[in-house]
Amino acid sequence: MGIENPARATNLVHYLRGVNLNKPHFIVLHEHACHAPYIQNYPASFNQYKVPKGAKFHEREVNNYDSCIGYIDDVYRQIYNVLKQRSPLPTYLIYDSDHGEGLGEQDGYYGHGNNQIRNVINIPIIVTGLHGASMDFAKQDKNKIRPEWVSQFALSKVVAHLLGYKVKPVFEQSHGYWVNGFRLNGTNGFRKVAVKSL
Repeated sequence: MGIENPARATNLVHYLRGVNLNKPHFIVLHEHACHAPYIQNYPASFNQYKVPKGAKFHEREVNNYDSCIGYIDDVYRQIYNVLKQRSPLPTYLIYDSDHGEGLGEQDGYYGHGNNQIRNVINIPIIVTGLHGASMDFAKQDKNKIRPEWVSQFALSKVVAHLLGYKVKPVFEQSHGYWVNGFRLNGTNGFRKVAVKSL
């Protein structure tokens, strides 16, 4: 059963509904998302994957995580719909995460503090254009290692490009990606990841 959190992610949707989208903005919506304990990060109404009585740790974690993801997906659906309905300007919706979660798939690891775990470092980056927003920047993939992979470093250059700064080339990493530990300054360790290991 999920627990109602007073600071839940739907507050982002309410905030976005109050912004005047008739003029240009750069808006960052930061949400806690699906961190453990997952059960505390989604409302009970999104408890789609029930945890059977007597369930073992793995089943409990996976079911609560999946329910949490269902909730977060719904929040982003709402954000997308608000932007689609209320913004008359070319609009980009960019989703990025700072890390993924291990759910026991690799070496029995759970959580997100280990940058050796594939599902911790292999995260989605989603960019959607609305109202005529040009996606031409996505064609600048000549120097990308693999067209389907984008690093967070490259994403920062994409954002700068979309804000009107001259950034060339947008995608320039050709030998691998650098991944930090849970501290962005690298004091918790970092590693270079070859694409084949992802």
